[in-house]
Amino acid sequence: MTTATPTSNPTPAAENEKAKGKENAIEATNRRLEDLIVITSHLAELLEKENTALREHHPQEIAAYMEEKDKLARTYEKRIKSLREHPQLLAEADGELKERLKLIGDKVRDLMEENARLLKIALDVGRRFMDSVAEAVKTASRRTGTYGANGSVGGAQKNAPRTLSMSLNQSL
Repeated sequence: MTTATPTSNPTPAAENEKAKGKENAIEATNRRLEDLIVITSHLAELLEKENTALREHHPQEIAAYMEEKDKLARTYEKRIKSLREHPQLLAEADGELKERLKLIGDKVRDLMEENARLLKIALDVGRRFMDSVAEAVKTASRRTGTYGANGSVGGAQKNAPRTLSMSLNQSL
């Protein structure tokens, strides 16, 4: 009785299936790149709007962009991570798509750097403003006395504690 031994040479059908699988994977990667280009373009547009609002001191607009910017940034990070997990597929993806993604990615990086700089400036200005207001209130409250038992200002409660309550919304 003879037993057939498996051959190490794949059949043409098996090779054809393997090629189709690789082709499908590359097509899927190209679709991922196209999706990522769209997401990154939206993020760039949003950052441009937010940076303009920061430069022109429109805090209401900035607040309106925050949620969408966070959502787009999270989606962008997930998609990039997914692509990085399969570098072999990315290497074989369409070169034009990779170049478009690189260009828009560079633009987003520059816009994010500008955004961080503008946000820092806005927060610093807000903090300095609040410090100035607090100092002005402290100075004004030192000048006013309290009424004494006889109705005159500066009476027995001269050393009454002075407190100042302020808060700053730091959501920027």
